[in-house]
Amino acid sequence: MSFITLRKYLQPPPTTEDNRLSKIAVVIHWLLWIAIFVAFANLLVGLFVDLQDETITIAAPIAIVVNLILIYFLHIPPYSRWVVHYIGWFGLFIIAVLALFSGGVFTPPFVAFAIAILLNTYLQGRRAGFLTFGLIVVFTGFFLYFEPVSATEGSAFQRLFGFTVYYGFLTLTIDFIVSQLKQALKATEEQRTILANQRRYLAENESLLSMLAAVSQEFLRADDWKDCINDVLAMVGNVADVDRVYVYQILENLEQEWIVTKRYEWVRSGVISYLDDPIFERFPLREQGFGRWIDVLTEGNVIAGVVKDFPQSERDFLEPRNIAAQLAVPIYVEGTLWGFVGFDVETPRNWSITQINMLRTFGEMMGLAIQNTNTSQRLFDVLTEQVKLNEELRQHQAHTEQREKLLGVLADVVGRFLREDEWLDVVRGAFPEVCTALEVDRVYVYRIEPLAGNLDWQLERVYYYPDDQDLTTLKTNGVLTMRDLGLERWVEKLRSGESVVALVDELPQKEQVFTKSPTASFFAAMPIRLREKNIWGFTCFVRLQEEGFTSLQFDILQAVVDALGMAIQRANVYQHMLEVLQYEQQQNTELREKQIQIEKRDRLLKMIAEVTGEFLSNDSWLELLPEVMPAIGRAAEAERVFLFQIVDETDDDWCVSSLISCRVHEKNPTRDPRFQNFSLRAAGLAHWVTHMRQYPSLIVHTATSDSAAELALLESVGVVSYLSVPFKVGERWWGILGFATETHHEWQGAQIDALIVLADALGATIQRAEALQRLVQNEAELRTILSTLPDPLMRIDRFGKFVEVYNLPSNYQHYHLEQYQGHYLADFWLDDAAAQQYLQQLQNYLASDDEYPLTEIVDLNLPRVGKRTIMATVVRWDADSVLVLWRDVTQMKMAEALLQASEAKFRAVYQGSPDILLLTDAETDIVLEVNPALEHILGIKIEQLAGSPIKRLFYLTDTAFSEIYAQAKANTTAFGAAHVTTHQGRKIPLDVTGVRLSLPTGDAVLLILRDTSERAEIAKLNVLLQKERELNQLRQQFIQTVSHEFRTPLAIIQMNVEMLNTYGDRLSPEKRANRTDTILRQIEYMEKMIKNVTRYGELLQDVMLQPKQIDIREFIENIVKDVDSLHDVPRIGLTMNIFEPHYYGDPELLRQAIQNLLNNALRYSKPEQSVFVEVKSNKKEVRIRIADEGVGIPPEFLSRIFEPFQRGENVQNIGGTGIGLTITKNIIEQHGGNIQVQSELGVGTVFEIVLPQDAIPRQLFTQEKSADMPSDTLE
Repeated sequence: MSFITLRKYLQPPPTTEDNRLSKIAVVIHWLLWIAIFVAFANLLVGLFVDLQDETITIAAPIAIVVNLILIYFLHIPPYSRWVVHYIGWFGLFIIAVLALFSGGVFTPPFVAFAIAILLNTYLQGRRAGFLTFGLIVVFTGFFLYFEPVSATEGSAFQRLFGFTVYYGFLTLTIDFIVSQLKQALKATEEQRTILANQRRYLAENESLLSMLAAVSQEFLRADDWKDCINDVLAMVGNVADVDRVYVYQILENLEQEWIVTKRYEWVRSGVISYLDDPIFERFPLREQGFGRWIDVLTEGNVIAGVVKDFPQSERDFLEPRNIAAQLAVPIYVEGTLWGFVGFDVETPRNWSITQINMLRTFGEMMGLAIQNTNTSQRLFDVLTEQVKLNEELRQHQAHTEQREKLLGVLADVVGRFLREDEWLDVVRGAFPEVCTALEVDRVYVYRIEPLAGNLDWQLERVYYYPDDQDLTTLKTNGVLTMRDLGLERWVEKLRSGESVVALVDELPQKEQVFTKSPTASFFAAMPIRLREKNIWGFTCFVRLQEEGFTSLQFDILQAVVDALGMAIQRANVYQHMLEVLQYEQQQNTELREKQIQIEKRDRLLKMIAEVTGEFLSNDSWLELLPEVMPAIGRAAEAERVFLFQIVDETDDDWCVSSLISCRVHEKNPTRDPRFQNFSLRAAGLAHWVTHMRQYPSLIVHTATSDSAAELALLESVGVVSYLSVPFKVGERWWGILGFATETHHEWQGAQIDALIVLADALGATIQRAEALQRLVQNEAELRTILSTLPDPLMRIDRFGKFVEVYNLPSNYQHYHLEQYQGHYLADFWLDDAAAQQYLQQLQNYLASDDEYPLTEIVDLNLPRVGKRTIMATVVRWDADSVLVLWRDVTQMKMAEALLQASEAKFRAVYQGSPDILLLTDAETDIVLEVNPALEHILGIKIEQLAGSPIKRLFYLTDTAFSEIYAQAKANTTAFGAAHVTTHQGRKIPLDVTGVRLSLPTGDAVLLILRDTSERAEIAKLNVLLQKERELNQLRQQFIQTVSHEFRTPLAIIQMNVEMLNTYGDRLSPEKRANRTDTILRQIEYMEKMIKNVTRYGELLQDVMLQPKQIDIREFIENIVKDVDSLHDVPRIGLTMNIFEPHYYGDPELLRQAIQNLLNNALRYSKPEQSVFVEVKSNKKEVRIRIADEGVGIPPEFLSRIFEPFQRGENVQNIGGTGIGLTITKNIIEQHGGNIQVQSELGVGTVFEIVLPQDAIPRQLFTQEKSADMPSDTLE
């Protein structure tokens, strides 16, 4: 190793100005230079005083060497190096000059200085050092050879040659020094900067290399890299001068995404740590905007730079976390990207190549550390597995002999099970040998019986060894269950196929009662399972020592138990085969019986088919029944047969009458008189009715019936078994077929099904017979109706020939009815041309596909009848004939002419009437007609109202008009007065008369509106006079009420003012504030009373409404919120059912009305009681219901509750003016609504407001139709 390399590794860390050692070294450095100059001064003085040169000889070299040590090993500021260098050359020059005059005295100092200068020069530059060394060698040789004894000694040649050499060397030395000084002065500032950067780079490299060396030592000393990662991150963070170092591991490396998690982190003091931030638990890089990182790190490159130069998606994430610069290095483990290590700085920094390379090296070292840990773990696992295999091999060899022995025992047991049929005998013979071979002291075999859905077992002990063991105290022979013994855990484990193996002392206390005997210590309970995985029982093997079974012993015991299960399975199979054989024999017997039943069913079905055919071919089914009923009974294997008709039916009863009752061998069936109008419910057989309505048959046996009514009925008839089959005719229950035997008999399903079919066929026959009977009756009734028609009715073919004449009144008869047959229509029509034209119309009608009747007005000229105008209606009869009805309308036509003349007279009166005559449809309320007086009186054009709903006029009138109209529609004559408001705002009083009329086009309502303005003016004066009287009375009541209501608050105000005036200076600020608050509350109460009285006065003056569109939900919610906010605890509950969200009304007045009701409800209720508000809205109306749980209103006061200044006696002690409800009612009525009240003392009060949606005509309050005006209003 060279000296420069050695110096590079032995250098101490760079010093700073704050380093105290550096300052001391600088002081020592300059002191040594002073010593050198003192030595030179002493040398000069010695030339004159003849001093010795030992001081110079020793002091100068020592000073030079110490200076070099300080310069190169303590890093004295760099400028000192070249100063030392050139001062050394200057010292060499001085020594050479002095040596010239000293006569050889300075040779040793010269040599010492030459060696020091050589060393200094070598360190500054190798080329200059070698040149200097050569010059000194040459100069020293000449000097030693030609050195004079003194300046005056020697020959002239010696002195001349010596001086020449001295001065020549001096010239060369001076020239060399000058050239070196020039070369040094030519060094530029850029070179010095590069040199400083190189030194700084080397220092940085040295610190990073030292850090990497320390990191590598940490990783090598640690068994697991995770044990030292925190210390390593702190070391790297301090040396790299970063604020945060963290390690991310890739959890999921998807195709286009990395899911990473932050595993470790180091932060500098005062820097925020994000290790516990949940966002970094599963951090998707691409989704969070770091897709570039995936691409760069996958290629093995690093992410480095200032954050402000990063893409916007990365800056959005990093800048809020105060990260200014970042570096990320990939970590590869065994060639696979494991994760990356990142470095954050909170101040902007440009990463140098050295830092990037060194930190990349750290990432590689970390990957090697992780790989080393993984390799060590795998190696440890391999060694552990090898030790385990060796141990298993040894145990396997040790158990081989025992296995062969135990397998021999197992083979013997299995062979016995296979050779012998009784498995219990094998158990008794083989289990003692098994216990001896396997060192088992006791064995118990238990059979189980599942209980409670296999959650519990009942035990039966079938074997135990040794025989002398007495375990009867456990009472397990079918008496106790597993739950009784505390063995619920055993049931769960054994049912799942697991064994229960344990030391007895380690079991729960309740299980030890079953398993522990005085000496038992270890046991194993194994399930006995059959082939279907069903558990049959379990076997317990007990050892008296605490030593458990080996795995081989356990396997042999398990095999023995499995062999026992297979033996039990084989025994069960044998038993099952025996049962199958018995079952097959039983099936064969049943099959033979079924074949017999099928033969019987076939015979019965054949007979039923024959009977059904006779029913269908014979209309008189009742006459046929006596012949077929005995045959039906014989085919049904019955001895007696019955037919009952249901003559009356209720929900729970059938009243029946006997139609046929006979024995199957009798030829003359009769009716049984005992069963005429026989009520099943009265006989206690109502359940028969319920059963037969649900099921198609009913079977009753005396041997099995538990109904006394059934037994009594069967006994009275003398039968033992009875079969009843009900049937319907159409949709009603019509009758019951009954079959009975005098001995016990079981009817088979096939027989019952056949009899049900027979009953349905009988019902269909009866239905057909009834239908035929109704058809005959209907035909007779039709002919009777046709014969009584007042108009001629005939059937005519396409040639005009009479096919049939049903009716011909006397005035149309030219011949008798029979004489019309075979004649033609033209034979009786005097006008041949008209007859031919009419006949052509009939033929066209027949040729067309028109299914609708043809109606025409025809003028006839018939014999004996004369000229007639008839309305002929033609209906298609079949493809070749039509049915013709003639109605004589001659008189109707004459009446119509008279009616038209009368209508013309009425129209003249109608048009000239000064009153408004208005006709509407009684069903649709559409205005049919209106006279011109409408425009004269109301200023409304006829075309605006005609053909429109009458409710368009309601918007201009008050409620009285609509009430009169409603009364007239109710088929009564109605009278009354109403008001209408014109578009000019003028109110016109009207007398309204309404009457319902029956017109040919339908019912109508006639309204007569008479202008009564003059009469109204007189009435208005009378009303004003009466109102003046009422106002005088109200003023008196108001004065009394206000004086009464103001007396209390004025007294309170006066008392508090006097207290403040008298004791104000002695009261505490809190008490003075309380007094002031009391005065303000009383003033506010008085202002509220005055406001209510003022509002009432305004309402009495008919203040015009200011309607607007109101959002019902928002409007009610705001009112409830405002009222509820005045109380400490919310007390109002609100429910709304809104189908129509808007209403047109005055929001301020409606708010006051609803607030009055809510305030009253809260005022007259206790603080803990609630108020409930319910709102419903639809297209027709808005309903608001306000209910409280307060004191209630006395019944005698309910009729006066809305009158002004009226208050109940039970609330006199609660403040109020008595006009709030009056104001509320007035506001509601102004909106066309009404308010109702219900109350009960001590229970509460309910107010309900109904506001019609169409009560307020919106156009009354504006001269121009607004954008939200409905389309059915009048302009």
